[in-house]
Amino acid sequence: MSPEYKEENITKDDFFNEYRNELSDIGIESESVKTVFINNWTNAGSIFIIKDDQTMIFLWDGHYYEMKKEKS
Repeated sequence: MSPEYKEENITKDDFFNEYRNELSDIGIESESVKTVFINNWTNAGSIFIIKDDQTMIFLWDGHYYEMKKEKS
């Protein structure tokens, strides 16, 4: 398949309405968050939440997983 992605900012209210969690529940203390949606993706996680420049969070099967960039 050919995955395609779309970046967008989601307000904390829209995030709550969509996922029934506050941004603060996943450690984000801002009014909005940058997200990346992947279409035509068959693996786990089709939404990535950019927490900071070193951390992304993905949602899979009702659970949030945090990924950290490894320093080289």
